[in-house]
Amino acid sequence: MAETSWGAWDAMTPREVAGLLAGLDAPWWIAGGYAIEAFAGKVFRDHGDVDVGLLRRDQLATQRHLADWDRTPLTRPGNCGHGRSARASNPGCTISGRAAGQSNRGGSS
Repeated sequence: MAETSWGAWDAMTPREVAGLLAGLDAPWWIAGGYAIEAFAGKVFRDHGDVDVGLLRRDQLATQRHLADWDRTPLTRPGNCGHGRSARASNPGCTISGRAAGQSNRGGSS
């Protein structure tokens, strides 16, 4: 578990993310460090988060799929919304998510 400015953080694994997003009718993919390691065929380091990419057109469907998650903007906080209404509808907006009521489990997109 990692300590962050948002509190203790226990990142999901890519397999857990796949389970979480099962049933989402939109393309998504693992990005960032895990994707680089999959491409390289070897593990370079431990990870403090899982980066998930998705198409902007699918962000509302993803929000509905994760309706019970609290979402926090990590970039452009004035434009992304806050809490369960946070969304990545503006360029450069990154959202961090945690299961509602669980302050130590989540990932980012």
